[in-house]
Amino acid sequence: MVEKYKKTGRIKKYEILLCLLILAAIAAGLILPGTGPSALPDEFCNRAVLWIGCIYVMMWLFRKKKYKKSVRIVIMALCVAACVWIAREPVRDLAEGPRDVKLSDIQTIHSQSASGILSSHYYLTGTVEDGARLRVEISSDDYARMKNAKEVRIEYYPYTGRVRKVYASRL
Repeated sequence: MVEKYKKTGRIKKYEILLCLLILAAIAAGLILPGTGPSALPDEFCNRAVLWIGCIYVMMWLFRKKKYKKSVRIVIMALCVAACVWIAREPVRDLAEGPRDVKLSDIQTIHSQSASGILSSHYYLTGTVEDGARLRVEISSDDYARMKNAKEVRIEYYPYTGRVRKVYASRL
């Protein structure tokens, strides 16, 4: 009896490459600060992990012939839709650039999840000149510096809520 397909447990080269890309994106996301000029690259690194996961699923489905072609196409289309959905906010921020606003009546908030592992987030909330409330993520250094501030001027990305630059008006 001749075996038609020999099943091997070998790891494919593209799987190794995708794993290395995921590790690189995670490392870059951890190293890059969440605010400042690298706020948008950090956001892209965070989302790249999900993009690479979707690419892996699509490549895996492309190689698997045991599923019906229609099922594979539907799942691949869902992966592409997920990638587009994940990318929409940072791409819009990249296209439009940061906005410059003056915040008054500001508050700084420190949020930490129950696990406490890599989960501290710092937020700045305030009232914009037109009366709307704005909440953006800031760094721990900005949090400590602005605890007693009355008003600040910031450059921020409106769709991801990341701060590019903080100008303290009155401390």
